[in-house]
Amino acid sequence: MKKEKMMKVVIFAIVLLIPIIYSFFYLKSYWDPYGNLTEMKIAIVNLDKTKDGENQGEEFIQSIKDSNVFNICIVDEDDADKGMQKGDYYATITIPNNFTESLNSVSSTDKQIAKITYSPNQATNYLATQIVNSAVKTIEINLKGKIDGKIVENLADKLEEVPSSLEKTSEGAKEILGGSKSLNSGLQQLNEGTTTLNNSYTEFDNGIKSASEGSKILDSGINEVNSGVSSLNIGATNLNTAIEQINSGVNELSSESSSKLTTLISGINIANNGASSLNTGIYKYVDSSNSIIKELLQNIQSQENNNNPDTQALIGRANAFINSGDINLKQGSQTLNIVTKQLAQGTSDITTLTGGITNLQSALTQVKSGTEQLKNGITSLDTGTKALKTGSNNLSTGLATLDNSSSKVKLSLNSLQEGTQGAYDGSTKLVEGTEKFDKEISNGINDTKEQLKSLEGIKEFAENPVEFITNAYGEVNSYGIAFTPLFLSIGLWVGSLMCYVVLYYDQKNRFGIFGSHNKNKLLQNLLYILIGAIEGIITGALLKLGLGYEVQNIWLYYLSSSLIGITFMSIIQCLIRNFGDVGKFVALIILVLQLAASGGTFPVETISKGFQQLTAYLPMTYSIKLLREILVPTATNFKGNYIIILLCITVCTLIITYIVDIFRNKKDLNS
Repeated sequence: MKKEKMMKVVIFAIVLLIPIIYSFFYLKSYWDPYGNLTEMKIAIVNLDKTKDGENQGEEFIQSIKDSNVFNICIVDEDDADKGMQKGDYYATITIPNNFTESLNSVSSTDKQIAKITYSPNQATNYLATQIVNSAVKTIEINLKGKIDGKIVENLADKLEEVPSSLEKTSEGAKEILGGSKSLNSGLQQLNEGTTTLNNSYTEFDNGIKSASEGSKILDSGINEVNSGVSSLNIGATNLNTAIEQINSGVNELSSESSSKLTTLISGINIANNGASSLNTGIYKYVDSSNSIIKELLQNIQSQENNNNPDTQALIGRANAFINSGDINLKQGSQTLNIVTKQLAQGTSDITTLTGGITNLQSALTQVKSGTEQLKNGITSLDTGTKALKTGSNNLSTGLATLDNSSSKVKLSLNSLQEGTQGAYDGSTKLVEGTEKFDKEISNGINDTKEQLKSLEGIKEFAENPVEFITNAYGEVNSYGIAFTPLFLSIGLWVGSLMCYVVLYYDQKNRFGIFGSHNKNKLLQNLLYILIGAIEGIITGALLKLGLGYEVQNIWLYYLSSSLIGITFMSIIQCLIRNFGDVGKFVALIILVLQLAASGGTFPVETISKGFQQLTAYLPMTYSIKLLREILVPTATNFKGNYIIILLCITVCTLIITYIVDIFRNKKDLNS
C-alpha cells in the first residue's frame, strides 16, 4: 500500500517536473555554444613559400591561433582530406604557395590576389559550418584590414617621397632658371651684336660696290695702257731698226764719208727729231699711266677687303711696274735723246765730221745699247701690263662676285637680326615662365608637406578605419538566454499535455479527482489550472537557479511563468476534455506550429509567408514575447498587452470548457 502511494507521488512529481526536464537539459546543453568553439577542430594547410625570410602564411596562422576561437590543426593536404572524410575537422583552410608573394605585390606594378581556399565540412553539422563561416568571415575581414593597412602604408611611403622629388624638381627648375637667364643675357648680346653687324655691313656693302665700280675703271685704264705699250713696242722696234740703219750708214760713212755725208746728216736729223719726240711721248705716257695706276691702287687700298690674295698680287705687280719699267724706259729714252742731240751737234760742223765719225760710231754704240735697254724695258712693261690686265680681270670678277654675295649676306643678316630678336623675346618669356614655375613648385612643396602630416598613423587607421561600438538594445548575455523564452514555453506546453495524458487518462484511476471518471469537473478543472500555475513557478525557479541568469523583476517573472502554465493548461484542458483523442492530436499539431511560427528561433520575417499568417493566432507567440521582455530589458513596455492576451485566452478556454461541462452534466441527468 505504501509502495503504491509512493509510486503515485513519484509519478505526480515527475509530471510536475516534465517542463523543467524538457527545458532545463536542452537549454543547459546549448546554453553557450559559442563559448565552446575551441573544441571544434579546423585544419589549416600552409603551402606558402618563404620569400626574403618572410612567410605571411605562418603569420596568418598565428593570428588565428591568437584569437583562441577554434582548435587549429596544422596538417598537410592528405591529412586534411582524411580528417574531412572522417568528420574530424569542421573545415579546412588552405593557404596557397604564393601567399607571401601575393601580399607583398602590393608595392609592385604586378599586383596579385591571394586566394585562400576555405572548405567547410557541411557533412558533419550544418549549423556548425554556419558558426565556422561566421568566424572565418571575421578572420577574412581582419586579414583584409591588414592588407589595406599595408596598401595604405606603401602609398603613404610613396607620398612621403613626393616632397623630396619635388625638391629635386625645384633644384632643376632653379638650374633651368639660371640657364635661361644666361641664355637671355647671351641672346641680348647676340641681338645687339647682330644689330651692330647689320648696321656696319651697310657701309661694307657700299664699299664693295665702290670697289666693284673702281675695278671696272681700272680695267678700262689698263686696256688703254696695254694699247699704248703695244704702240710703244712697235715704235721701239722701228727705232732699233733705224739705229741699225744709222749704224750701218756710219760704217759706210766711215768708208765712204764723202759720198754718204748727205745721207748721214739727213738720217741724223731724222733720228734726232724721232728721239726728241720719243722722249717727250715716253715721259708723257709714263706719267699718265703712273697717275692712273696710283689712283687705282689708292682706291683698292682704301677698301676693307684689300687682304684678298689676288688683290695683293695685283698691287705688287703694279708697284713693280712703276718702280722698274718706267725707270728703265725713261733712262733709255733720255739716253737716246742726249745721244741724238750730240749727233746732231756733230753734224753742224762738217769740217769736224771726219773727226766726229769716230765719236759718232762710239755714240751709236751707246745708242744701240740704249735702244736695247729701251726695248727690254718696253718688253717688261708689256709683260707687267698683261699681268696687270689679268689681275684686274680677276679683281673685277671677284669684286662682282663679292658684290652679289654681299647682297645675300645683307639679307641673311636681316633674317639673323629678326631671329635673334625673336629668340631674345622668347628667352625673356622663358625666364618669366621659369620663375613662375619655380615659385609654384616651392609653394607646392610646402603645401604637400603640410598635407602629408595628415598621413601620420594612417596604417593603423586603414587597418581599422571603423570601430563598431556595440550598444545592444536589450542586452543578451548568452545564447541560452535568447532561447529560454522558447524552451520554457515548450516545456510548460508539454508539461500540461503530459498532465492530462498521465493523470487524466490513468487506467488504474490512481489519482482520484484528477482522473477522467471524477464527477466534480469544476473542481477538477481548477486543480489542473493550479497544477499549471505550480509547473510554471517550479520551472521558472529551477531554470533561474540552475542556469544562473538574472531577472530584474522577479515577481513579474514568476507571475508570468505561472500565467503561461495556466494558459497552456487551460488550452490543453479544453482540447482534451472536449475532443478527447482528437484534442490530443490537435494539441500536438499546435505545438509543432508554434515551434515553426512563434518566432522563438528564427525571426518571424524569415519564415514562409503561410506560417507568418498563423503567428498572431498562436498562444506561444505571446508567451515568448512576454518572457523575452522580462529576461531582456528594453525600453518597450508591452508586457501588459501580452499578459492581457494570455489572460483572454485562458478565460475563453475556461469558459468554453465550463459551458461544455454544463451541457454534458444536463445530458447525463436527462439520460
